[in-house]
Amino acid sequence: MGIFDKLLRRTPEGGRIRRPRVGVRVPIEERAEMHRIKDGSAQFVILEDLSYGGARIATPSRLGKGEQLTLIITAGKRQPFEVGCSVVTTRRKTGRLHFEYGVKFVAIKPGEIERLRKFVTERDDSRKSGNAFI
Repeated sequence: MGIFDKLLRRTPEGGRIRRPRVGVRVPIEERAEMHRIKDGSAQFVILEDLSYGGARIATPSRLGKGEQLTLIITAGKRQPFEVGCSVVTTRRKTGRLHFEYGVKFVAIKPGEIERLRKFVTERDDSRKSGNAFI
C-alpha cells in the first residue's frame, strides 16, 4: 500500500477512494428515532457519534448498504434535527446483539446544516473543556 493510498484510504473492495472526514466527530450516546424509507417502519436506535456529515448508529435491526433512512435526532432543549441518510458502512458489534452502521447525511434542509454544525461544534468544545452540555 502506497502512502497516497493510505492517506486517501483506498479501500481494497473495488479500489474506491474514501475521503477523510472534513469536520469533527463527537461521541454522543443518545437515543434517536429511525424511519426506514422502504417500508416506513420506525424504531429507536442508539446514536453513538455525530458529525455534520453523518453519524454512527447502533440497532439490533439489519440494514443494508445504500439503504435510505430518516433520522430524528433530539438536541436537548432545542428543536430536533430531521435528516435523510444513506447507510455507508455496516459492522457487527463484537459479542453484542447490535449492529453498528455508519450513515451519511444526504438530505438536510439548508437552514438545518448550519444549526447542526453549531450543535456538533458546541458538543466538541464542551467535551474538550470538560463543561457539562445541556
